[in-house]
Amino acid sequence: MTPMRPEKRFLDKCVDLAPALGLLVVVPAVLLALTHSAGHAPNPDSYYHAGTARLYAEHGWLSSFPWLEHTVLGAHFPNVHLLQHLLLAPLAYWDAPDDVMSHAAVLLTTALVISIALVLRRWGVRGAWLFAALGIFASP
Repeated sequence: MTPMRPEKRFLDKCVDLAPALGLLVVVPAVLLALTHSAGHAPNPDSYYHAGTARLYAEHGWLSSFPWLEHTVLGAHFPNVHLLQHLLLAPLAYWDAPDDVMSHAAVLLTTALVISIALVLRRWGVRGAWLFAALGIFASP
């Protein structure tokens, strides 16, 4: 078997990456359009997550939550959403709460689509990029 020329391998890799790059453009554009459309309102709980993420971004590690002092959770602040808040902290530092959750939804959903597509591609599924994108847009 003769080895392929290096130019051919590079071009094949570029052609293989074309659907991924298309997905990186299409999925965020559609998700941004959906999350910024008229009538779309974020879940009220998302303001808690955006606010806590902003506290982490501005003040560092939280050992207490100021507004919980009159509740059962006041003495010991159990942050059960710690990883989510740390992930949202950079966005919360720069954006308004509505935009934090919208941008986080777009980024995380795009990362999920790409992850699913890569797994499907690794398993040898033809049209992996298409199936990954259709899977996300199949649910309202």
